Amino acid sequence: MAAASAVLSPLGAATAALGIWVDGFAGGGGASTGIAAAIGRDVDIAINHDPRAIAIHRANHATTEHHCQDIKITWPLAATRFRPVWGAWFSPDCKEHSKAKGGPVKNRNIRQLPDEILPWLRDTRPKMCFVENVEEMQQWGPLDEGGRIIPELKGKEFQRWIRAIRVLGYRVQWRELRACDYGTPTSRKRLYIVMRSDGKPIVWPKPTHAPANDNRVIKSKLLPYRTAAECIDWSIPCPSIFDRDRGLAENTNRRVAHGVMRHVVEAADPFIVPVTNSKWNPSRTWTTREPLRTITTAKGGEYALVDAAAISLEKFAENSRGKSVAEPLDAVMAGAPRHAQVAAFLTHFRGSNRTASGGDIRMPAKTVTSGGQHQAIVCAHIEQANGGPRNVNSTGRSAARPLSTITTRGTQQRVVETTLIEEGDLPPAMMERAVKVAAFLVKYYGSATSQSVEKPFDTITTLPRYAVVTVTIDAVTYVIVDIGLRMLTPRELARAQGFPDSYVLDPIVRQFIRGKWIEQRLSKAAQIRMIGNSVCPPVAEALIRANMASDLAQYPGVLAA
Repeated sequence: MAAASAVLSPLGAATAALGIWVDGFAGGGGASTGIAAAIGRDVDIAINHDPRAIAIHRANHATTEHHCQDIKITWPLAATRFRPVWGAWFSPDCKEHSKAKGGPVKNRNIRQLPDEILPWLRDTRPKMCFVENVEEMQQWGPLDEGGRIIPELKGKEFQRWIRAIRVLGYRVQWRELRACDYGTPTSRKRLYIVMRSDGKPIVWPKPTHAPANDNRVIKSKLLPYRTAAECIDWSIPCPSIFDRDRGLAENTNRRVAHGVMRHVVEAADPFIVPVTNSKWNPSRTWTTREPLRTITTAKGGEYALVDAAAISLEKFAENSRGKSVAEPLDAVMAGAPRHAQVAAFLTHFRGSNRTASGGDIRMPAKTVTSGGQHQAIVCAHIEQANGGPRNVNSTGRSAARPLSTITTRGTQQRVVETTLIEEGDLPPAMMERAVKVAAFLVKYYGSATSQSVEKPFDTITTLPRYAVVTVTIDAVTYVIVDIGLRMLTPRELARAQGFPDSYVLDPIVRQFIRGKWIEQRLSKAAQIRMIGNSVCPPVAEALIRANMASDLAQYPGVLAA
């Protein structure tokens, strides 16, 4: 299909003059998005065998020429029409190399996909070429009859592949890079291989971000990591774990309980989520040490009543102890989802401080009486549902950290919200739920520690006739009354991966199903799979920018512009 015409910027015109760009395993378009940001225009050719991948790519890269076919049957010179190729990017399917899959190799053809890159290097001679894959690709070696790598031959196939690239006349280097170091709110780590055929040096981009406590950040030399919290749509309801038709798995309950204890009850500074006009303001995160701002009658008040829940980022990977919400998420992976989210926020309760009458949150706040303002906070963290049944002590991740690696199933990262109400303003009708929370934490946290389950936590106090869990924040005592849990949406996962909000995730896909053509929106499951398989655009952009500077030296001022 011919590419649509477009008016190019000076940068786009300059890069077009240097040759075309090819995305050999286009997928959801992460690499293409990063390349476009660097060179000022869309890639020229995108190849993928999956019509769903091509649909989402075409919806976001309209001027690209799309080839919906297996790269194995694509003749490089026919696809490029003998045009000079300035750059190429290849991200072959990684699941048969990834340790996340577990077990023996099932599809040896997928494992050999990197070999499909060699004909492109030989025939089209791109000046620069980039390959992205899981770091385990470096262990690529011959398999035994059971599909497992022969230990003494581990890495031999990778070395053979690198030699083949060098024989073709390419300079080649490889490194493992973390997406959070380049401004992506995920800690996803991947292997990147860079090749050049023009004799120019390979350049690795310098990190632009680091942990908030890093000396380089403190001295303003680098920016702090972007966080999971900024990816979350805090206006989405987080259903209570106590109101589910079907209870959560025991290991999930245990992880949630440990996350609430670490990120809310025992946290020095729980993550509190602000709400403005019923939406979270991603540009500003309150801490529990800040006072509530003046409640106005504008637009029905500036605090929305939501489930007060403490959300923690839980990482279920083995031996993981969870992360702070101030850090990036772990890498997003193309497999089972691994993270959940926990957040906290302040709300203003309407109605009497001794009743559960509440009030319509769409109406202006009522006059504050001498009986109190009936404040509540919602704390949040990310629960991470991977790591296996033995990983019972995982406490998730803080929303102030980057998201962990996103998988293709998107079920491993979940938001946990913990709701707390001032002890003196606890409505009688909510006491039963507060007691239920206490029992939940005793069962799933107390039994997993050396502390006897017959004894109350130090953080659990006894009110008349009731045992509840209390948390003291800024000299104010709150009672935990609920815990909510929900999955992350495709949009939230895409933000964590580094895609802009303008990126189309649900295009119309035309497929031949059961003897007839059907057009329908891309399903959420397919969206998540594309996101989990995608390259983080900011990392691709950083790599391209670092290596194209010398090529654009003949166009003074273009890069600066």
